[in-house]
Amino acid sequence: MNFLSMEDAEKSCLDMKKDSKKKIILFDIDHTLYYSPELAEFEKELKRSEFIRIYNEENGSSEQNTSKANSMFTHHLKKGRPICDLFVSHLAMGVDEYFYRYDDLEYDKYIKKDSELVEIFELLSQKFRIYAITNSSSLRCKKILELLEISKFFDYVFCAKVLKFDNVDQYLKFKKESKGEASNSASLDEKKRLLKPEKGAFLAVLRFICNNDHKLIHFYDDINKNIIVANEIGLIGTLVVNEDPTGEKCIKPLLNKLLA
Repeated sequence: MNFLSMEDAEKSCLDMKKDSKKKIILFDIDHTLYYSPELAEFEKELKRSEFIRIYNEENGSSEQNTSKANSMFTHHLKKGRPICDLFVSHLAMGVDEYFYRYDDLEYDKYIKKDSELVEIFELLSQKFRIYAITNSSSLRCKKILELLEISKFFDYVFCAKVLKFDNVDQYLKFKKESKGEASNSASLDEKKRLLKPEKGAFLAVLRFICNNDHKLIHFYDDINKNIIVANEIGLIGTLVVNEDPTGEKCIKPLLNKLLA
């Protein structure tokens, strides 16, 4: 399993001639390959409390600032934007620091191996080249795919770009020594990052895997706006609905249908 940022994918191309006849599956990861309302709630409240805490530290601790920060967080969630954007826009925090603090948690309490999903991926790997495209960092993706025990099936995971450190303390040391230039050195400001649902993110990935026939590419995601963009550029986008009452729109039934 290899990791590559969408910015770096845009600049290179993978030689996959030996597998050129295989179709391609492109997966989102979070809430697509697994479903854990408990993890989603835990992360949301962790980040809410952290945002309020840091906002008070930077602007003065008060009930008014606590209420304001809480409202900002709630409003941002309603807009459906990545929580990372809120931290970077309103706090003295770069993208790198956000990922090292909140994208590298202990997930094993919430995510376990799904034997049926592993069996499905065994079958998929015989017919498809398998990739993932996610707005999360490689820190998070590696842990989650390993917990699901399906990491070996992915050729590449295209993810958010971050600087390479083992932990947040190493990053903060580098940031201090660089006098605050750490985030700028990676060109990770909001205007330059390639993330879903931008068409550029999808096109960068497609260019890297050297596939011009987009109709050979299946894409699965739990966010509808990502599916809309994927379909606009010719992919076969399928929305994963974890709470579908029939169960037919959950990931395993959808993939079994594809294999049939």
